[in-house]
Amino acid sequence: MAGRFHTYEVPSMNLFRFSFTLAIALLGGVIAWRYASRRWQLPCPAIFGGILESRIREWAAPTPLILERMGLRPGMKTLEVGPGVGYLTVPVARRLGEAGWLVALEIQAQMARQVRERVVEAGLENVEVREGDVTATPLEPAEYDLAFLVTVLGEIPDRDLAIARLREAIRPGGTLSFTEIFGDPHYQFYSDLERRCLAAGLRPAAHHGNWLSYTANFRRPS
Repeated sequence: MAGRFHTYEVPSMNLFRFSFTLAIALLGGVIAWRYASRRWQLPCPAIFGGILESRIREWAAPTPLILERMGLRPGMKTLEVGPGVGYLTVPVARRLGEAGWLVALEIQAQMARQVRERVVEAGLENVEVREGDVTATPLEPAEYDLAFLVTVLGEIPDRDLAIARLREAIRPGGTLSFTEIFGDPHYQFYSDLERRCLAAGLRPAAHHGNWLSYTANFRRPS
C-alpha cells in the first residue's frame, strides 16, 4: 500500500509545483510589464494580449457600451488605433455594416496578424489592417468620421503628436474618442486628456462614465 500511495502522490506534487511556479512566473511577468510600461510607455506585449479580453475588462467597460458611447453608426469611415488582438475590431466592423469602412492601425506585427486572422474568420470585408505607429504612419487627411483609442493613448510616448495627427485625420465635424479603464497601467485622467485635446484644437463633445471607466469624445471644429 505504501508503494502504491507513493506512486500517485509524487506526480501530484510535481504538478502542484509546476502550476505554482508557472503562476509565479506569469505574475512576475505582468508586474514587470506594468512597471516597464509606466516607465517607458510600452505597448501591451502580444503575449499578454488575452488580458485585453478578460472578463474584468468586459465588466468594467462592456463592448456594446463602448461602441454606443463613442457614437459609432452604420456607414461611418472609422480609424481604430491600437486594436491589440482585435477584440473590438470585429464588433465595430459589424456595426459599421457594408456601407462603412474600418482601418485598424496596430504597431505590433504579431498583434496585427492576429487581427487579420480574426477579421478573416469573421468573414468581414470592410476592414483594413495596417501596421505602423500613429505618430509616423501616413494617414489620409480629413478622411475619417470617427477615430478611437481604447486604453491606448498612454502607451504612446508622444501623446500630443498622436492627438494632433489624429485631429488632421478626422474630417471637420468628426469625432476623436478615447476610452480609459481604471487599473490599466497607462490610465489617463480626463483632466490631462482634455488639456491635450484643447491644445490640439479639439472641442469636448461628450463625456460618459466615471473614474472606473469613461469614454470622452472630442470634435474637430467644422
